[in-house]
Amino acid sequence: MISALAPTVFVIAFALLTRRILLSLVLGLVLGELLFAWDVRDGLLGVIDRVLGVFADPGNTAVVVFCVLVGGLLALVRENGGVAGFVRLVSRSPALETRRGTELFVIAIGCLIFIESSITSLVAGTVGRPLFDRHGISREKLAYIADSTSAPICLLLPMNAWGAFILGLLADTGEALPLLLRSLPLSFYAFAAIAMVFVSALLGWDFGPMRRATPRPPAESIGDVGEGRARGLLVPVVAMVALVPIGLYVTGGGDFFRGSGARSVLYAVLGGSAIAAFFLVVDAKRPARDVLPVFLRGARELLSLGALVTLAIAFGALSKDLDTGPTIASIVSAALDPRLTAAALFVTASLIAFATGTSWGTFALTIPLALPLAEQTGLPPALMIGAALSGGVFGDHASPISDTTLVSAIAAGCEPIDHVRTQLPYALVAAAIAAAAYVIVGAAAL
Repeated sequence: MISALAPTVFVIAFALLTRRILLSLVLGLVLGELLFAWDVRDGLLGVIDRVLGVFADPGNTAVVVFCVLVGGLLALVRENGGVAGFVRLVSRSPALETRRGTELFVIAIGCLIFIESSITSLVAGTVGRPLFDRHGISREKLAYIADSTSAPICLLLPMNAWGAFILGLLADTGEALPLLLRSLPLSFYAFAAIAMVFVSALLGWDFGPMRRATPRPPAESIGDVGEGRARGLLVPVVAMVALVPIGLYVTGGGDFFRGSGARSVLYAVLGGSAIAAFFLVVDAKRPARDVLPVFLRGARELLSLGALVTLAIAFGALSKDLDTGPTIASIVSAALDPRLTAAALFVTASLIAFATGTSWGTFALTIPLALPLAEQTGLPPALMIGAALSGGVFGDHASPISDTTLVSAIAAGCEPIDHVRTQLPYALVAAAIAAAAYVIVGAAAL
């Protein structure tokens, strides 16, 4: 049990203490491989093999490349004037003259772009950054909003790769779609997280480390963002959103629900980048030879994010080999009261996702566990599926090694560990509400 849990506990504790996630993951991999191999030479070589093994999976490679190329897209929409033009366009609205209106506007963007969690975080963070700077709102608050309207929204509106993946896990039940639809209203954490972010914006409710987050100096006027036309941002974003379901259809061989989410998102970002490059030439009047240098300069800025995601995926694979997930599951479910089964499954999924940084990996582990538990205890299967989904989203939302956590921080322009520290109290409050709901509903169902 010690070997299964020690690397994860070390990585999280070391990252929070030192605020150096990259180093924490490297040291966690070394510790985990040493425990896995029980040999110094094999352990150190295992770290290298583990990292290289990330790229053996085309899906993993697509995710890493996507995270780097996002930087190129961001650079293109900045240089073509799209961000500046969009900010000028929306600044005409009286609603954005206030801090509350600005935060609600970015929340609305996150809720509307539900096609893929990383794209949600990317767009909300990119669009919100100059608006938040204008009002002197901290970048950490922007990262929290971008992160809180990514995975929760993608789960609740599953007309995307999330829905396809979950339906695949439920395929053996014979009623995958009806069961998924019944479980969504019982995914209490997703609702609680979204409610929290709305309440925070409406009431100006900042607490814990978020209250002490350093805001940007307020901009004197919207003129500070520069010149440009909104279409340089809007058209690439619309294209990206449209390309994801098309990519799912193509990569699934004509079956949307069998498509590759990772490859679809990568294709979407490449398509959006091509359109953003077009506007760099047409609107910003830049020569075509500038497109590649601008794109590569932006991509270079996110090489560290690519490294972080690579190490996070490698660490997740190591955790799987060390049986971290099943160990956590066995600890939490050792002495279950049937009335607390749904709440216990939520806690189990939360811990697994927090430890591994992946909601989808957690779904794959806990959904097969949820159905037998429902049959054994007499609880509704939809309730147990909802608990598994909620726990996976919470753990992923709060984890310092989750890809959506990292993308949200980078898009908002703050340090990932600062985003984790300031967001965690909000996520914990939402998780406590969800856990209480599972206790109440679980007891009422028996």
